[in-house]
Formats: sequence, C-alpha cells, structure tokens
Amino acid sequence: MSSSVLLRFASYWSHYLVVRWQFILTIIVIWGGGLWLRNQYGQEDSNLWIVMNQFLAILQWTLVGLFILSLVTAFFSWALFVYAFRNKKTSLQLQFGDGQRAPAGWVPLSVTLKGMVIRPLLGTIRARLMFSNKKFSEPVILDKDFYRKRLLRHSIGGTGETLLHDRGIYDVEKVHLFFCDMFNLIALPYTVPFTQQLFTLPMEQSEAEVRAQPHTAVE
Repeated sequence: MSSSVLLRFASYWSHYLVVRWQFILTIIVIWGGGLWLRNQYGQEDSNLWIVMNQFLAILQWTLVGLFILSLVTAFFSWALFVYAFRNKKTSLQLQFGDGQRAPAGWVPLSVTLKGMVIRPLLGTIRARLMFSNKKFSEPVILDKDFYRKRLLRHSIGGTGETLLHDRGIYDVEKVHLFFCDMFNLIALPYTVPFTQQLFTLPMEQSEAEVRAQPHTAVE
C-alpha cells in the first residue's frame, strides 16, 4: 500500500472518530497540572496545601460535572436524531451549487434538517459531503433556525462553501452529520445516504482592458 493511499485511508476513517484530540489534551493537561502542584506544594502539614487541595477538588468536580452535562446533551441530541430519521420524522435537504452545475472554485452549498432535531446544549451540528472518491467537503455548521409563524421551529440549517478546483463531474454519495458537545470533546457521527451529481464548469474570466501606448518613433 503506497503512502498516498494510506494517508487517504487514514484521513477517511479519521472522520468517524468520536473522541476528538481536545478531549485527550484536556485530560493530559488536568492530570499533568495536578501532578505538578502535588509535587510542588504537596505537604500534608501545610495550610497552603490544605486550602489548595480543597480548591483543586472543587475545581475538579466542577469540570467533571460540566463535561458530563456536555456529553450527555450531545448524546441525547444524537440519539433523538437517529430515532427520528429512522422513523422518517426528520429529513435532510441539500442545495449544492444551483442543483446541477456551478463554476469550478468555491462552490456554495447549504444543508437543512427538517423535523425532530435539536442541537446539543451550547454545542453544534456539522455536516460534510462525501464524494465518490472518498473526499470530503468543507464542514457546514447548522447554526440557523427556521420558524413556522415565529413560534415553532420546524428546521435548522447552515450555508458554506467547498473548494472544487477541478472541472468535471462530482458525485455526492453521503452526508456525514456530527453532533459536537459544547467543549468540542466528542463528535458523534451519523451517515445519511444522499445522491446528487454536480457539473463544475470553467470559471468565468472578466474582460481585461488593455491600454497600449505607441512608441515615440511610430507616433
């Protein structure tokens, strides 16, 4: 297996990782900081260490509580969407270019989820398109709410752009949704089959105005 194929394989499967690098980094920082403080001030008969130890315990359990709340709300939003989508109570709509063609370059796209869907508490829902060559589009954050008669929200959506610099045909096979918690520690994935084909055309070139001055001898 060549290095390019291996890198593409690793890049593809990295999108399915639930635990993000922020989660691992947070654990390392908290564990390393606590170990350093214990080595520096960890004296049982020190009043400073007694106060500091109590403060660290309060801080530790506060962070643990916030992390648990963040992860539980992300999992609840993900589970609710999976249930609703499988029971056809939620649908996905995609607008890629004008639906059929777009100039090569930065192509606009929009993703909308209709029906029973909620965001994680202070978290986000992101969407990425997967093409037939196992490449992904740029992520789109679904941060817009659409209301019916200004009372009930009936859908959420987001807009973005993705770079398609090569002219040709792009086949969209799937849409990957990621439910991220407010600390961006985990990203719960769900894959929605979606088929669409887009033709990318040459970019329009603006006419350049050229001004040429004749040589003095010719003039």
